Amino acid sequence: MEFIRQEGITSYVKPFVLKGSKKIMVINDVHIPKHNKEVSNIALNQLKYYDTLIINGDLIDFEGVGRFKKHPKHKQIKDEIEIIKDFLSTLRKNFKGEIVYKFGNHEKRLDDYIWLHAEALFGLEALTIDELLELKKLNIISVHYNQLIKINDLFIMHGHEVKSTGNLINIARQYLTKLQANIIIGHWHTVQSYGMRNLMGEYKTVWVNGCLCDLFPEYNLINQWKHGFAEIIITKDGGYIVNLREIRGGEIH
Repeated sequence: MEFIRQEGITSYVKPFVLKGSKKIMVINDVHIPKHNKEVSNIALNQLKYYDTLIINGDLIDFEGVGRFKKHPKHKQIKDEIEIIKDFLSTLRKNFKGEIVYKFGNHEKRLDDYIWLHAEALFGLEALTIDELLELKKLNIISVHYNQLIKINDLFIMHGHEVKSTGNLINIARQYLTKLQANIIIGHWHTVQSYGMRNLMGEYKTVWVNGCLCDLFPEYNLINQWKHGFAEIIITKDGGYIVNLREIRGGEIH
């Protein structure tokens, strides 16, 4: 007997399962046009050693449609989109592997702006990130900002999906305590890792991946941000190794 016949409303989206990759690069928080050109190119020139690239959110900054105070010269997003389209086009021409672009909270800014200030435009496909950046044309897989990426028992999320308690000293430990899973996150623009065994003796780790943006933004000049990228190496037994690669002084560590 069905007492309630209609389906309930939910925001849950099944994870995007990545299969077949052997060596994966993960970048996040480029924040174009507030990117660091030198560091971004140092990281991306390593793509020749990988078969898959995951862009884990906040490739675009979208200050013009954000809810915070805006610099007058950053209110227009047309130029940001053109820079990113040029970047993605160049990336696709020079990298033949799989590219997965998971949206972060800055990509979400566009939807939030439409919902709050231009409700009548909601649902127009031309105003989606996929269409604005021509991702299908470039054969780039898009992953929704509420959706996770799953590789075996390793999850990849941008980091905005989990509400922070405000403790930014040990971000990795905070996420591990909440989620009890193997996860790579970005969002916090720093490099950290923390692992522990659960009651079943299973070892779980959270890795916080560095950023590729400018380390001295006007709104947060004094910070502990770090540049970097992550690599995932799939082993012969189906497991994986995660390495956090920090970029300092023009060198990868």
